[in-house]
Amino acid sequence: SERSLWSLSILGGAPQKLVDDVWGAAVSPDGSLIAFGRFDFELGNWDTWLVSANGEGPRKFLHSSQPNQHYGWPVWSPNGQRLFYLHSFGNWNTREFTSRSIESCDLSGENVTTAFSTKAHVQYLCGAPEGRIFFGMQDEAHGEDKLNLWEIKVDAATGRHLTEPRRLTQLSGFNW
Repeated sequence: SERSLWSLSILGGAPQKLVDDVWGAAVSPDGSLIAFGRFDFELGNWDTWLVSANGEGPRKFLHSSQPNQHYGWPVWSPNGQRLFYLHSFGNWNTREFTSRSIESCDLSGENVTTAFSTKAHVQYLCGAPEGRIFFGMQDEAHGEDKLNLWEIKVDAATGRHLTEPRRLTQLSGFNW
């Protein structure tokens, strides 16, 4: 099924379609940009794109240059100067990954920083205003096949981690 990004005015009017083929969209703190994931069928990878809030100028921001490299689940830093994302290597269809990391870069796509790296299955990044990033992690290395909620505190200016990841839930029946 096609996933599209739409804009709705709280003042009324017709919805406006912004872009197609969207996964995991995040609006910048100032509301001017939207980051989202899009699947590249040619390489079989996920890329991160940016588009203006009115749908103009969609462009690849983080592009997978090799097979089985993925950039997804974008999250803005509280000051809007960095974009955090999940960077992974592996087969998306079989869910077999060799590495996953939470990274960030500045708005030119440079000054990349790794906040957390693991071989565990990490997904669903979500940011909070005070510099925390929440994520789901399935830690199969420790015999756990359930997806739990974790958090890590990061420096919004540099993207470096300020704390080690901390598990928030101990779920027994939830899986992705």
